[in-house]
Amino acid sequence: IARYHSPRVSIVGGAESLKLNQVMDFVRLINGDYAEIKDKYIRSFISRASDPDRHPLEIITSIAESQDDFETLSRIEIAKRHGDNIGYLLHRLQQADVHGNEHVADFVLSTAHKSKGLEWDNVVIWSDFQSLSCAWFSGNKHTCLTPSEGAGAFYEMNEMGEAVKIDPDEINLVYVAITRARKRVFLTQDLTRLLSFPQNEMHAEM
Repeated sequence: IARYHSPRVSIVGGAESLKLNQVMDFVRLINGDYAEIKDKYIRSFISRASDPDRHPLEIITSIAESQDDFETLSRIEIAKRHGDNIGYLLHRLQQADVHGNEHVADFVLSTAHKSKGLEWDNVVIWSDFQSLSCAWFSGNKHTCLTPSEGAGAFYEMNEMGEAVKIDPDEINLVYVAITRARKRVFLTQDLTRLLSFPQNEMHAEM
């Protein structure tokens, strides 16, 4: 979106729902600019002295993972990926915001959660589904997005190299995002891989 000269963007739920200021504060946390952080939640981890050997971002990430807080994890990933350039990108997004006037927008931006019940002709899925970059399907069928009871499950590798079952809620969230498209859906490489590989190839990658 930022590469377009003057795009018009409608943000489902409004720009404030994306917590763009928190993304900026995650960048500041990564860079060690603690004094400039305004987000109360992030600041609460800076002031904690109970675990001085762990970086505040590591603690926040660990809590988000344990609570399946995918939106916070996505904001952290955006901060890591775009770093110091995030200020310019967020400024462009705020300039492009048409404040809910979707009929004049070139793009509609939504989280998977907020897209429930909505539809568009073309949908692009971004690569911010946390658990699917190294996932595989195990069961008696080829990969599917809605595994039924007894038909298998999705797994990922944790930091210890152990197979961990992915929360079905995240798989369902992917299903919600993909089915928002009336005509065309553009998938990430991870999702294309997950949908295309038969189970024996996925086991070979373990």
